[in-house]
Amino acid sequence: MWLQVTGGPAPGAAVEDAGTPVNGPALEHVPLPVLFDDAGKVSPQRAEAYLTAVLTNSGSTEIAEIYGYTHRARKPAMNPGIGIIFHNGARLWVPFLHTTQPGHDRGRSPFRLQASF
Repeated sequence: MWLQVTGGPAPGAAVEDAGTPVNGPALEHVPLPVLFDDAGKVSPQRAEAYLTAVLTNSGSTEIAEIYGYTHRARKPAMNPGIGIIFHNGARLWVPFLHTTQPGHDRGRSPFRLQASF
């Protein structure tokens, strides 16, 4: 799986201030969803849910919110990925670009993810 990581400062903040951490309460732990299906494969949606839960359970006091793109309550996305909002207002966007099975090429077109890998 190939991910793209893009970050941005809090709205109105100078780029040079983006690295100033602000601590707040850590997110409440959530159960880890099942990653592999009965055939031992992972779907992009399972990977999104699993990675969202792992980051939620990280105990980081800098993270205010984590969400899966396709599981957002408001306006779910077509393509899976993870959004992270920090207590200082900075954000990370982590869309899933490519997936592949062992021994196969990832393909040339981003966001054309395999159903399982």
